[in-house]
Amino acid sequence: MSSVAAIVLAAGMSRRMGSPKALLPIDGKPMLACVLDALAAAGEVSPIVVITGAAAEQLRPILADRDVQAAHNPDYERGEMLSSIKVGLVALPRNIDATLIVLCDQPSVKSSTITMLAAAWSQRCPRVLVPTYQGKRGHPIVLSMTGVDEIISLPPAATLKSYTSAYASEMVELSVDDAAVVRDIDTPGDYAAELTRS
Repeated sequence: MSSVAAIVLAAGMSRRMGSPKALLPIDGKPMLACVLDALAAAGEVSPIVVITGAAAEQLRPILADRDVQAAHNPDYERGEMLSSIKVGLVALPRNIDATLIVLCDQPSVKSSTITMLAAAWSQRCPRVLVPTYQGKRGHPIVLSMTGVDEIISLPPAATLKSYTSAYASEMVELSVDDAAVVRDIDTPGDYAAELTRS
């Protein structure tokens, strides 16, 4: 089995939500806790690096009793998602084969989906593995660590899509029976809808 890590992106400003998304309760626990517990239950993913930023101090209690590593993104206010991904890639040990890029605002992605993604990457080892639900691409995606230096050297104005688009011929899609991979929570309306589902 290949070694597959996870980078959990929890550094954002949550501007559209108006308060830190990672702290919003879902089924009685913070959204970030739901994400981390699903990763832990998957059993195939280690290490888990959580990228903190705007609400770093408030997230500390969530991380304290879990087998995760925190890495702070000092550029969280001006940097986009790519800046957090770079922080995570630098924090990972170089003997890792691949890493999941996990969004902290997808609390309902099943642990079985994560297990399936890690296993599928280990079997096929593509440069990029993307889950799809009913034909729509979602997250978490899996990145081969063969591209780590190239991603870290991308200019600040770039996005991860700049990289994945350049290697579209080396991208593999994995159809999953999990609608949560194509849902994220950006606004109070999204949050209300998630609470209704849960």
